Amino acid sequence: CIILFLIISCQSSDNADKYSLHPSGIMLHFNIDDETRIPTSSVFQFRSANGEEYLSFQNMYKRNEILIYHIESGELIKKVAYELEGANGIAGSFGGFCINDFDEIYLPHLYLPILLRTDTTATIRQKIDFSKGDDGYAFRPVILNSNCPIYLIDTDIYVPQGIDIFYEDRMFEDSRMSVAIDTIGGSIKRLPMKVPPVINKEDIGTAAGFASNF
Repeated sequence: CIILFLIISCQSSDNADKYSLHPSGIMLHFNIDDETRIPTSSVFQFRSANGEEYLSFQNMYKRNEILIYHIESGELIKKVAYELEGANGIAGSFGGFCINDFDEIYLPHLYLPILLRTDTTATIRQKIDFSKGDDGYAFRPVILNSNCPIYLIDTDIYVPQGIDIFYEDRMFEDSRMSVAIDTIGGSIKRLPMKVPPVINKEDIGTAAGFASNF
C-alpha cells in the first residue's frame, strides 16, 4: 500500500513569488499487488484532458511497466506493459518516463539519445532522435526521475542533460544542462545553461559528482 501525505501551498499576499507549504491532514492510499515495486524518486502526477488527476510510476519489479492510479479514488486505472522486442519493443527497459496524458507518454531509450512517444496502449507512435543538435553538439541518453524530469512547454520538449566526461578538461565549460526539441519545426538546440561550478573533475564518479546532475 502506498500512503502519501498531501500538502497545500499558500501564496503570500505581499510577494507573488513566495509560497509556503502547510499540511492538509489528508492521506492518500493506493493499494499495490505483490508484483509491484515502487521507485523512490520516479513518481509523476498528471492531469488528463477532462481535469481528472492521476498518479503514475514505473514498476521496478517489471521495469517495462507503468502503473496509473486515480488520485481521488485511489483505484488502479491502467497498467501499461511495453513489449521488450518487435516493432513496439523498448529494448529491455526504459530510464524513467514523462506522462502528459493517456495519449502522450515519453520514454527515454536506455542506451541511445532517443525519446519514444507512446500511449497507454503501449504503442510506439514516434521515435525522436536528439543525438545531435543543429550546431553539431552531441547529446547523451538520459535517465529520468522526479528530480530530473522532462518538461513539455507548448510544442517544445526540454530534456535534461548533465556533465559529459568525453569533453575531458572542458567538461564543465562545454556540457549543457538541457536540450530543447521543437516537435513541430524539428530543431534540436542546446540551452545556454551550463553546469554550476559546485564540483571539480576529481568529484566525477563520486556521490558528489552524481548529485550534480540534480
